[in-house]
Amino acid sequence: MKLIIKNTKKSLVNEFSEYILTNINKENHYKTKIQVIDCVNFLLINGTTESKKILNLNDLITKFITESKSFNFDLENKKINIIDLINYNKIVNFPDKIIYTYYNTDRPIYHNEVKKEYLDNTVSTLLSIDYVNELIMESVYNEPQDYGYSIIDKMSPISISSEFPFGFSNEFQKIALYYFEYISKHLFKILLTDKITISFWDKINEPSLFLIKTNSQYDDEVVKSLVLDVFNFNFLNFKTTKLENYDFIKEITDPFGEKPWLVLDRQSDIFII
Repeated sequence: MKLIIKNTKKSLVNEFSEYILTNINKENHYKTKIQVIDCVNFLLINGTTESKKILNLNDLITKFITESKSFNFDLENKKINIIDLINYNKIVNFPDKIIYTYYNTDRPIYHNEVKKEYLDNTVSTLLSIDYVNELIMESVYNEPQDYGYSIIDKMSPISISSEFPFGFSNEFQKIALYYFEYISKHLFKILLTDKITISFWDKINEPSLFLIKTNSQYDDEVVKSLVLDVFNFNFLNFKTTKLENYDFIKEITDPFGEKPWLVLDRQSDIFII
């Protein structure tokens, strides 16, 4: 999972997408996808929602900047231009299959190298850090930065976009990301493995469509059986108890802080004979 660097243009578009989502779902829950794109001279707001209520995004961005403690922006002397392309009162589709990888760290959605780079970061142009076999750094500069070791330096394009899970309502794709992080947190306590990859199909919402891959001391089918025995895959209850009252902007402002779903409440039931 990509880690967004706070107080950057990348964090602004992701935080604002989440802010828009929160305002859409103030009174009722609507399936929604929102993407905010910084195009230098204007913000492009794209997306789809079941809600019929049309938001005034010009008022909303002013309110967001005013309330935010992360961004220093002179609203009196600079106008933020908004292009609103949100489709209201529409059916919103989400994937019914997910594949997520988790790492043996205190925050399993992030590889340990991502956390280390985040904590040690002194590069003011850095926008995000990811790990896919090696570190991937997203920068605003037009030339690769010298980080002192081998990485992929991905240049940010002219436009900077928000990305999943920010701006996405709490549907299967987003719930599963954090539910399986919760499960992985338990498994890393007993498995000698550096990562866990989980695949799940939600088309008929059956745990039998669940796959897990590790490089642990146990066969993957044994681990899968353990997970199915201990965890109930009740995504609705997990959403209600762990996610609904959580401010997802904290995933940017405090990614390694306390998370309501990272509890080891089933650890006593986790064992393999």
